[in-house]
Amino acid sequence: YLLPHPTPLSPELNFVGPDLTRTSYLAACVLAGLGHRRIALILGTGPLQHIAEMRHSGYSEALSDKGIAYDPQLVRFLGALTTHSWQPLISTARAAMSQMLRIQNPPTAVIVPNSSFAVGLLRALQEAGLRVPEDFSIIVLQEDELGTSLNPAMTTVDIDKAQQQVLLSTFLQQYFKGDPLREWRHQLPLTLNRRSSSGPLRGGGCGR
Repeated sequence: YLLPHPTPLSPELNFVGPDLTRTSYLAACVLAGLGHRRIALILGTGPLQHIAEMRHSGYSEALSDKGIAYDPQLVRFLGALTTHSWQPLISTARAAMSQMLRIQNPPTAVIVPNSSFAVGLLRALQEAGLRVPEDFSIIVLQEDELGTSLNPAMTTVDIDKAQQQVLLSTFLQQYFKGDPLREWRHQLPLTLNRRSSSGPLRGGGCGR
């Protein structure tokens, strides 16, 4: 059995993929490096609750390492988003972002798991009169086709997909040959695809 990422629920299982904790850690560090101190995190939960927990852990660790205070007002777990339609996810992300923008010291940047969340965020930011990336930055925790087609295109955290395919092929070859596959675990390095959804903090941010 082969997982797309390591899991704390069954650490003995084989996997080929990213450390999900490091994806959110990298994203938060990049935003902090751009001058953002009010960095939000919006996550979906569901059957794979541990994924959200790992991403939240990486985010919290990055804030601590950068000397940024953790603010629970900037974190949203949107519940079990298991529907086959993306529309509820988009509208829920839009509502979460709108609420955050109304707090006393609102975020100037946000991290989300995928670009479907970003669609809702862009709507909320547009309604608030904020521009991306001039007034607000977004980083998505996985590369997908939607992210590159949005305007602005999404900055994403990505893995070496070519290396992943090679490792998957090797795993399948060994599996069908009957070779033992215990402790067949490969953690792929992360890269950042910098696009136009992220930029340096300007002026006073959203709370100006």
